[in-house]
Amino acid sequence: MTVVWKATDKLTLTTDLNYIREEGFNAVGGGVAQYVTYALNDWLKITGRGEVWRNNSGFFVAAFSGNLDFVRVEHGNPLGTAIGGRATTYGALPVGLAIKPLVPKELDGLVVRPEVRYDTSLNGTTRFGAGTKRSQFTFGGDIIIRSKSDDCDTSGCAKERILNQILDR
Repeated sequence: MTVVWKATDKLTLTTDLNYIREEGFNAVGGGVAQYVTYALNDWLKITGRGEVWRNNSGFFVAAFSGNLDFVRVEHGNPLGTAIGGRATTYGALPVGLAIKPLVPKELDGLVVRPEVRYDTSLNGTTRFGAGTKRSQFTFGGDIIIRSKSDDCDTSGCAKERILNQILDR
C-alpha cells in the first residue's frame, strides 16, 4: 500500500508498506519505506528515504558473486553462484536528486536521478559483499525520458501516477 501526501507546494511525503507471502515455501516478508521529497526549485528536487524490510525465512533475497551469476542461475546454468537462505532484517538510507535540465522541446520530459545508498543488515547477518559484509554503499542513478503523449491515467498505471506526483511532472 502506498500513501502520498503533498504537505506543501515543495514537500511531498510518501509511505510505502509491503507484505509478501509464498505459500509453497512457507515464506513471509515485509517492510516499510518512508520517502521525503523537497523541491529546491523548478528543476531540482532532493529525496531521502528510510527503509526497513524483513525477510523472515531468507527466501526472497539472494546475493550473486559474479556479474553474470544472476542470469546463469535464472537459466539453470550450474556455473552461477547464488548466496541466500538466512533470515535478515535490512535497512536502507538512500538520498537522491531529480534533475530536470533545460533541454530541447523534444526531450522536455527528461529527468536525471543520481543516488547514493547505504544498506545494512540490522540483525548482524553478512548479506553483502558476496556474504562477507554487514553493510554496503551503492552509487547509481537513472535517466527518465517521458513524452507528453504518455497517458497512464487511461491505462491504470498506478506506479507511474505515484512517480509523477513525486516528480511533479
